[in-house]
Amino acid sequence: MPETHEDTFDRRPLHERIAADLRDEIMSGVLAPATNLPSTQRLKERFEASSATVQKAFGY
Repeated sequence: MPETHEDTFDRRPLHERIAADLRDEIMSGVLAPATNLPSTQRLKERFEASSATVQKAFGY
Protein backbone atom coordinates (compact mmCIF):
# COMPACT_ATOMS: atom_id res chain seq x y z
CA MET A 1 0.00 0.00 0.00
CA PRO A 2 1.52 3.40 -0.95
CA GLU A 3 2.31 5.90 1.77
CA THR A 4 0.15 8.98 1.95
CA HIS A 5 1.19 12.42 3.13
CA GLU A 6 -0.67 11.66 6.34
CA ASP A 7 1.49 8.55 6.92
CA THR A 8 4.75 10.47 6.57
CA PHE A 9 3.78 13.68 8.39
CA ASP A 10 5.76 14.13 11.62
CA ARG A 11 3.26 15.05 14.32
CA ARG A 12 5.79 15.94 17.00
CA PRO A 13 5.92 19.57 18.11
CA LEU A 14 8.42 21.63 16.14
CA HIS A 15 10.84 22.04 19.05
CA GLU A 16 11.03 18.25 19.37
CA ARG A 17 11.72 17.87 15.65
CA ILE A 18 14.48 20.51 15.80
CA ALA A 19 16.09 18.79 18.79
CA ALA A 20 15.85 15.39 17.07
CA ASP A 21 17.43 16.73 13.88
CA LEU A 22 20.30 18.23 15.85
CA ARG A 23 20.80 14.96 17.75
CA ASP A 24 20.81 13.03 14.47
CA GLU A 25 23.41 15.40 13.00
CA ILE A 26 25.61 14.98 16.08
CA MET A 27 25.28 11.20 16.15
CA SER A 28 25.93 10.87 12.41
CA GLY A 29 29.01 13.09 12.53
CA VAL A 30 27.53 15.89 10.43
CA LEU A 31 28.18 18.09 13.47
CA ALA A 32 31.64 17.09 14.61
CA PRO A 33 32.71 17.10 18.26
CA ALA A 34 33.74 20.52 19.58
CA THR A 35 31.97 22.38 16.77
CA ASN A 36 29.35 24.99 17.51
CA LEU A 37 25.71 24.24 16.98
CA PRO A 38 24.02 26.26 14.24
CA SER A 39 22.98 29.72 15.38
CA THR A 40 19.46 30.44 16.55
CA GLN A 41 18.98 32.63 13.48
CA ARG A 42 20.09 29.86 11.14
CA LEU A 43 17.78 27.33 12.83
CA LYS A 44 14.89 29.81 12.73
CA GLU A 45 15.33 30.12 8.97
CA ARG A 46 15.90 26.40 8.42
CA PHE A 47 12.79 25.33 10.34
CA GLU A 48 10.68 28.47 9.84
CA ALA A 49 10.44 28.69 13.62
CA SER A 50 10.36 31.44 16.22
CA SER A 51 13.26 32.21 18.54
CA ALA A 52 11.26 30.80 21.44
CA THR A 53 10.74 27.49 19.62
CA VAL A 54 14.45 27.17 18.82
CA GLN A 55 15.39 27.99 22.42
CA LYS A 56 12.90 25.38 23.64
CA ALA A 57 14.56 22.83 21.32
CA PHE A 58 17.95 23.56 22.91
CA GLY A 59 16.45 22.71 26.30
CA TYR A 60 14.68 19.58 25.14
